[in-house]
This record gives sequence, C-alpha cells and structure tokens, in this order.
Amino acid sequence: MPTFACILTLLSLVTISLAQTESSLAPSGIRLRGENGAEIVAAGVLEARPEGAVILLYGRSTPILAAWDKFDLELLKEDQPKIYFGYLDAKRFNRPFLLKLGVYADIVSFEETIIELNRELLKPRFYPLPQNINYLIEQEPDVIRWKVRDTNRYAKIMRDYQQQLEDFFRRIFPKESVIIDDQGNVHFKDRPTRVDLNRAETTTGKVLSVLADTRRTPSRIGIEYLNEVTTFREDVTKLWLEMRAKIPNAAFNQGNLNHQKLPSLMDEATIALTALLNEEHLHQSNQQRLSDFYLFVYSHTPSF
Repeated sequence: MPTFACILTLLSLVTISLAQTESSLAPSGIRLRGENGAEIVAAGVLEARPEGAVILLYGRSTPILAAWDKFDLELLKEDQPKIYFGYLDAKRFNRPFLLKLGVYADIVSFEETIIELNRELLKPRFYPLPQNINYLIEQEPDVIRWKVRDTNRYAKIMRDYQQQLEDFFRRIFPKESVIIDDQGNVHFKDRPTRVDLNRAETTTGKVLSVLADTRRTPSRIGIEYLNEVTTFREDVTKLWLEMRAKIPNAAFNQGNLNHQKLPSLMDEATIALTALLNEEHLHQSNQQRLSDFYLFVYSHTPSF
C-alpha cells in the first residue's frame, strides 16, 4: 500500500509534467502586459505609431492597432525595450517607426524595398555581344523570303536590320558606342582596349527603360537578341521573384499605400515583359505597364 509520502511525490511529478506540457503548448511569441494587469502573446509587432502599436495576434490574419494607453509602459520598457523605444520615437517625431518583430522579422518596408529594387536595377550586368550579328537577322522571315528572290532587296533589308540592332545596342549598352558595319561585324568605337571583348556592360534598369520607352517601338530583332544571346529574361525573373516575395500586401494592410501598390505594379510589369519577349507583334500597352513600374520605382527612390 503506497505511503502518503509516495502519493505526494507522484502528485508533484504529475503537476510538473502538466506544467511542462502547458508551457510547450503556449505560443512563444511577444508577451505584452496591459495596464490592467492582463497579458497577451502577440505573433508579431509591425510598427509603432503615434497612436499605438500595430500587432498581430495568434489566430488572426490581419493586424490590429493597440493604443498606447492600454499598455503598462513601465513594464513595456522592461519586457520589450524595442517596442518601448519605438513608442518614444513615434510620439516624438509624430510618424510610424517600423519594428518588424516576430512574424514580421523578414518583411521589407516600402522604403527598403524601393532602395533595394533600385540597387538591383542599377547593378552592372555583362551580356555577350557576338562578333557578327548577321546570323540573328537571317532568321527573320522577310530576310529569308527576299534572299532567294531579290538580292538587292535582301541587301537593303539586311542593312536596315543592322542599323536597328546598332541603335538598340547603343541604347542598352550606352558605354560601348557600338558600331555595326555592312558585313554585320560589331565594333566598339570608344573602347578599343576593353577588358572583355565578348561582353558589353549594361544594367537591368537600362534595358527595362529601353523596353518601357513608349515613344519608340522596341526593335523586334533586338528582343530576339535578348532572348537568344543574353540571360536577361532569367535575371529579371529571379529579381522579380526575390523582391516580390518580400512584400506581401497582408502585412501592410494598414500601412503605406505605396507598399500595397508596388506588388500589383510588379505583377503587371512581369506579365507585360513576358508578353514583350514572347509576342511576334509588339503592343504599346505592354510598354506602358513596364513604364508605370519603372517610373514608380525611380520617382520614389530617396535622393540621399
């Protein structure tokens, strides 16, 4: 028959086990204590505003605004100093301050997104330039047709395409001063001692600005060059996916409206760029959607 001491020991072990189980089931989020002594556990704290903190509770899909007078500010200073100093800054400067705690840790703000996007768009990229571009031109249906029918017409069409490509190369490679001669050979007027004779320097932003210029229809043969010779399509797709994943609208439902606009502009620009690179007939509406994204980024880029 178990003694009283044994029963007490068993009860103690059960109590400890239950406490450990409850502790393991409790959400390990951000603990906040209210002025009335109540305690809540938030999944994340997005930002501090002059009127309160934007927090996300467990089980909710959208954040709420918790007024500062609901918090015990002395305990907040002790328990969550980042939130407390965010509160002081928001009150002092009368504007929101991003905190990005908990589930918001990897979320990028609008300003951060724009700066990073601009940095990526201006990052130097080097794309190959063939020594002779006639093989690209000779794939065109009208060139193939006139090559066997009329040599004079064929020669004129070849030269027209060579001039189109020369103009396209000069616009996307402004540092290179590309010249294409009558035989289709590529020369570099101002850079005779180039580091890499087979590649030319540009940026993703420069190529996008050329494709987005609604005053001029992009060269179809130039687009074929981008598709067949360069990794431009892959570079833009990778950049878009990385940047787009960082700015979900739900995180900023009550935040910067531009932050909610940027994802839709990026999605529209993605569709437009895919269409430009794939369609046989180039539509200005796709250029306009690219232009909307391009101008939005550069108009919101800080000047510092």
